[in-house]
Amino acid sequence: MPVAAGVTLPPRGASHGAIYGARTPSAAFGMVVGDRDRLSAHREAERQCTARGPGCRVLAEFTAACGAAAQGIKRSQWALVMTSDANTFTVTSINAGQGATQAAAEADAIAECRSRDPMAQCRIVASACATRG
Repeated sequence: MPVAAGVTLPPRGASHGAIYGARTPSAAFGMVVGDRDRLSAHREAERQCTARGPGCRVLAEFTAACGAAAQGIKRSQWALVMTSDANTFTVTSINAGQGATQAAAEADAIAECRSRDPMAQCRIVASACATRG
């Protein structure tokens, strides 16, 4: 899966990651994977999130791993059908996952999303892995 716009790519030899998410129904999130400094990873992920929406909080912190962000969405009460247009759905949750591989991180994020709201559709909005070095 390609890295989503706004996700900071890892510098060589780095290992810290953080994911921040805004309070729903905002879709805002920030994700940094592979930063050399733990606090720097948190500051950048929070900055990315607050630039997109208010009320951001930490969802996950990890080291030497992959991270993923997933959204739980439901059809908007004003839409006949749900499409990729943000006006047709409402974000019900923003979830974080981590793992040794990108697939494992994505599976973790989807599992967290489904546990929060089994009736929502869950989708990965960003995922990336730290470089090993």
